[in-house]
Amino acid sequence: MSAVSASTTTTAETGAQTTSRARPGLGVLRAVLGNTKALIGAILLLIFVIAAAVPRVFTSVSDPNKRFELMLPPGAGHILGTNAFGQDIWAQLVWGTRPSLLIAVIAGALASVLSVIIGVSSAYLSGVGDNLLSLLTDVFLVIPAFPLIIVIAAYAGSGGQTVVVLILVITGWAYGARQLRAQAMSLRNREFLESARVRGERRAYIIVAEILPNMVSLIAATFLGAALYAPAHRRRAAVHRPGQLLDGELGQHAALGADQ
Repeated sequence: MSAVSASTTTTAETGAQTTSRARPGLGVLRAVLGNTKALIGAILLLIFVIAAAVPRVFTSVSDPNKRFELMLPPGAGHILGTNAFGQDIWAQLVWGTRPSLLIAVIAGALASVLSVIIGVSSAYLSGVGDNLLSLLTDVFLVIPAFPLIIVIAAYAGSGGQTVVVLILVITGWAYGARQLRAQAMSLRNREFLESARVRGERRAYIIVAEILPNMVSLIAATFLGAALYAPAHRRRAAVHRPGQLLDGELGQHAALGADQ
């Protein structure tokens, strides 16, 4: 092979590598556009994000707690009618999207970070460190989340949304940590990690630069699971803190039911 052809081949390979590095974002976009279920999910998520950012696009009611005639049926004036408090249910739904989405993202992200730190560190450290972190994970796995939420919510006082996020993170990280530990253990003895150890790389570098990039898909799944877990348990906590935690229709009825 001549020098020119070799140079051309090298340039072509470099270009291919550059193209392949630029592909992941486009690959995700193509995957979403090529899958009907993923496309529908993306559209719904986009709608909720827009509703959270600009609720006035979807409703003309500026105050979700504004009172109208009680128990109106769905109609032109009120798309979903009004509840027993005279509040517009559609406005409650739209205005309640922002805090629900915000708490789901924050609680999901913090729970995922905790899951990664404990799960991956447990798998990589092995020995006493693994035993202690596994014991901690097992303890939080067997603690019933719902009673714990009730107890913490009842005694937390007026902590607002910060208390809600803390409760959701405390009760939502253990399952993800167990899954991440299992995958990290499957990677622990791979050749590229042995190579990093031989090079004298630090543990923190090996975990962050060598292990975590191979676990991105599972970490993303852990985040989604924690984010979906957050709103459901947030409603449970609201029942025991009337008028504190929930927004909208469900929160009002939860508070009413707790008072009764």
